[in-house]
Amino acid sequence: MPPTVYDKSGAKRDWAWLTGKYGALDYLPSQHRDKPWFDLVEIRETTGVTNCYVQVNQEDGRPWDGVMTILTWPSLESPAIDIPDLTKGSPAVDQWSVRGVAQFTSNGGNTGFGLGSQSWIKGSPATGPYSVWLFHTEFGSACFTRFGWLGGTDHDGPCRLVFQLTSGGGNGGDDGNGGDDGDGDLPTEVVPLLQDILAAQRALNKHLGVTA
Repeated sequence: MPPTVYDKSGAKRDWAWLTGKYGALDYLPSQHRDKPWFDLVEIRETTGVTNCYVQVNQEDGRPWDGVMTILTWPSLESPAIDIPDLTKGSPAVDQWSVRGVAQFTSNGGNTGFGLGSQSWIKGSPATGPYSVWLFHTEFGSACFTRFGWLGGTDHDGPCRLVFQLTSGGGNGGDDGNGGDDGDGDLPTEVVPLLQDILAAQRALNKHLGVTA
């Protein structure tokens, strides 16, 4: 089922409205829905900001810190070669792309990505350059792809996203040892990947035109 959509005034819309305004967006559910996976449950239109905001929740709705969130561009199939390689260490359950910028959720399950100057929707069919998904070695993830800003607006875009763990045929996230309680501990297998990502961050910020 597509995510719930809200416009910038907070009014509830639908997927047809979203794609009618923002072009050939795509919502890709996890390829592994036989067990718990992170679904994209909500998309909110934003305006006047130059970021994509992501919130990640546990199945009961509590915020989930420490979840690796990925921004990829200009496409899943052909990501920019100057963004980090995501194939080192253990792969994600849903490895939507081999490259991307990673940030971890914190402060109530939130993170945000600064979007660059080439973020506009263009082409035929009209598409944006960005994709967002969650890198997790235990749970699959939906992916929201081909989004960006609408030309002639104050950075209007579908850029506030909420992912939430949802049960498939699994046990709701309990791994038999208490599961992940959302305390922000990082799996040891992603530490080398994180080190590479952090080392590349300054160059990435320069590429995106982001000051931080």
